[in-house]
Amino acid sequence: MARKLTIMLALVISTQHCMATSYNLDQFTVLEDSMSPSNIHVSSGFVVYTDMNGGIQAYDLEARQSFTIIQTGAESMSLDSKGGFVIWKAMTDSSLYGYDLLKRQQFTIAQNNVDAMAIGMSEKYVVWRDMSDGYMQAYDLTTHEAFTASMMPVESMKPLIAGNF
Repeated sequence: MARKLTIMLALVISTQHCMATSYNLDQFTVLEDSMSPSNIHVSSGFVVYTDMNGGIQAYDLEARQSFTIIQTGAESMSLDSKGGFVIWKAMTDSSLYGYDLLKRQQFTIAQNNVDAMAIGMSEKYVVWRDMSDGYMQAYDLTTHEAFTASMMPVESMKPLIAGNF
């Protein structure tokens, strides 16, 4: 039996004159198990996941359309998605990339020396440990500006960040 990722959306309707709430359930299939999805994220109206080829796929829940972010080359465990952005580390050169889901545009966050085990993301920032010097680096997803986020080398395995740090 094939497994499916199924999404159920509920529309809650209430009025000032009525205390009752009605639910309009909408169920649809986002992906089939034959795609061998892993590391699935749901954020800002999108489902994002890696496939068996190291590609990154996305599904727009509102438009109900699938699209490919990249064909191959993503480290599955580095994939993250928050606030309408997707980030991943490349398997080939240790670079860190981003993707704006609304604009459907890819961009480079950092080239080379990104520690795949030390990447964190909030809705506005990405942070990672640079393998060349151990310092935490950061990237503002809205301004596309990079900056150093630590005053000394750190040993953190997985930075946890939220909001404005």
